[in-house]
Amino acid sequence: MVDTVKESGVWPVNELGEIVAKRGTGTNNILGYLPTHLVPTSTDNTLAIKHDTDNLGGWSYLQDSRYVLATPKTITSGRKTKIDFSLAAIAYEASNGLSHNYNDTSDLFFPLLDGEMYTYNFRCKVKPTLQNGHLDFTIESPTVAFNPLTGQTVTFSKGAGDEHFFSFNLLVFISADVLTNGIALYITPRDTGITVYDYSILLQRTYIPIQ
Repeated sequence: MVDTVKESGVWPVNELGEIVAKRGTGTNNILGYLPTHLVPTSTDNTLAIKHDTDNLGGWSYLQDSRYVLATPKTITSGRKTKIDFSLAAIAYEASNGLSHNYNDTSDLFFPLLDGEMYTYNFRCKVKPTLQNGHLDFTIESPTVAFNPLTGQTVTFSKGAGDEHFFSFNLLVFISADVLTNGIALYITPRDTGITVYDYSILLQRTYIPIQ
């Protein structure tokens, strides 16, 4: 029988991060293990609990410099077009705790681990050539059976030739086949041609699988 541990301001753990319960004889029995980020560093109970940031994975931002208002990317109606970035022609990039992991030969983003979660925030300015058209934005993985991984359809509420600003904020779960094949971004205009410019991508890794 294990005696009740005396109430304490910190978890009952030893220096290895092992949860222990003290017998009346003074021996320590291992009941389980704490992750390293939960091992207390002080007997002050205000320091005994650490926010679980180890399962959050940083962010990365890329803005392409080639397609601007004067030289936009032109896409005809019904043409599914991959959004590409040139790492040699980036207007601005920034990151904290996450590499963009973009291959500008295949135009694919490559996640890091099976089981991760990402938020993809793609921002762009678009001008339609006709009124009443719409646009499909999809996130896909080559040869994966359940494409698209996610997507969104938006309509052009303004007139032909008027600028629209879109910000697609979509979650992506990384499975083993997505990890292998990478991730591509696509735009497909419907019932109108479009020009696209000033586009960027913000990646946030919101979860790293527990190893």
